Amino acid sequence: MNVSVSEDTILRRFVEKFPDMQDKKVIKYFEKYRNTCKKYIAKSSEQDIAHFPKSKAFNECGEFNYKKQRYYVWKEFGEGCPYVYTVETGNNITQKLSRVRLDQKEIDFLIDLEDDIIVEQYYGNVELNDCEPVVIDIKSLQNYITQTQHDIEYKPNDNRSSTWKKNLRLAKKIKIIAKHFYSHYNDYVLPQIYSPSEYGRMYFKGLSLHSTSTALRSACIGDATQYDLKAAAFAIRLLLAKSIYDELNIDFTGAYTYTKEYLDRKHQIRQDLGKLIHKYNDGEKLIKETISAIGFGASTSNGSWKNENGMTRYPAINQIIMNPEDRRRVLNDPWMKEFIKEQKQLTDIITAYYKDKLDLPVNKIMCYLFMKTETFIMDEVCKLIDKDNIITRVHDGVYTKSPLLIKVKEDLRYLLGSISSELVLEEEQNTAWYNKLLADNIEYEHKQHMRREYKQLEVLQSET
Repeated sequence: MNVSVSEDTILRRFVEKFPDMQDKKVIKYFEKYRNTCKKYIAKSSEQDIAHFPKSKAFNECGEFNYKKQRYYVWKEFGEGCPYVYTVETGNNITQKLSRVRLDQKEIDFLIDLEDDIIVEQYYGNVELNDCEPVVIDIKSLQNYITQTQHDIEYKPNDNRSSTWKKNLRLAKKIKIIAKHFYSHYNDYVLPQIYSPSEYGRMYFKGLSLHSTSTALRSACIGDATQYDLKAAAFAIRLLLAKSIYDELNIDFTGAYTYTKEYLDRKHQIRQDLGKLIHKYNDGEKLIKETISAIGFGASTSNGSWKNENGMTRYPAINQIIMNPEDRRRVLNDPWMKEFIKEQKQLTDIITAYYKDKLDLPVNKIMCYLFMKTETFIMDEVCKLIDKDNIITRVHDGVYTKSPLLIKVKEDLRYLLGSISSELVLEEEQNTAWYNKLLADNIEYEHKQHMRREYKQLEVLQSET
């Protein structure tokens, strides 16, 4: 049996206490203990602190008799150790679960065992007919795992290390699930469990590519073409505002010029603002996340507050640009200050217009309108794309197996233009992850050559 160093210590302690117990019984009780712990932490393995049903775990581990005395498996092996350590004890009367700190090294070890307990936790009571099957490029995913493991080991002080570790655990779980369902789908597949929002947007429960990082999603999908609405949150805000202006016979020309400028020059703006971030190397990425957060109503204040559980919470932007000096420079930039002001104005005018038309709390109106509009637009977009070419939709984007034909692109441009002049569908090639450590250059260069050939062919098509 494969055990970690910490597990070995626990087993030795158990054997010392029960020296006359048969080895097969020791292993039986230990595996029951380990699997029970793994069962209840499978879905929380990306967190440092998680809820844990200790009473259930105690009962499920069971008991045993030794020399005419009764003992409890849960207690004798360590009450969750070495996997979890109690932070706050639960209460059976109020049904409040215990809160535990997860030992991430031990969790990594459990995930690497690659058994079906993880699959059972995500799909135990799920009908596969209630899922969207997404084919996983297993070679690309494995290359991502290999590269991420290398980065974690050789760049321990990198500020991205905690994110890498979280993504690595997700990647390993997706790999386990995709391999498990190979026999059912005759391919490596991640079944995404449908969970539609009441506002129309499609969400998924459990593991899905919607909730993973862009890099991990890219690795899972492999070679594909991605089509996204350009700066969707802001394009849809302008669409909604313009419809209000039109109904009130107000000229929209010259309104919200900073938002329009972002749609027109978003890459350059991100680069310029990214230079204001000195503490971290990925300034442009942090600016992108900051602007997205502002688009969804994130506060730009520096204050904090206590939530209903007494935990201190900070505005989202504080969690994105964590260095106070960097954050101050970005938020005090003249362009950014005007852009933030416009977002508040857009929110105010749209909310004021719809507050008597929708039976919703004021703070949910923008979310509802955005989701409804985004879903409508992407539904219309996907109607023009061959459904057999679609890999999956991700909110304001869609991944396709092969690039769209010129005629389809022209039809899409006409469709989006008829809805709003601000709507643009951007095309980007999604490339499978290659194992840089093994220098898989031959296949990589071949694919790059084929992409260049395709681009040249596309230019020729557009000229004829």
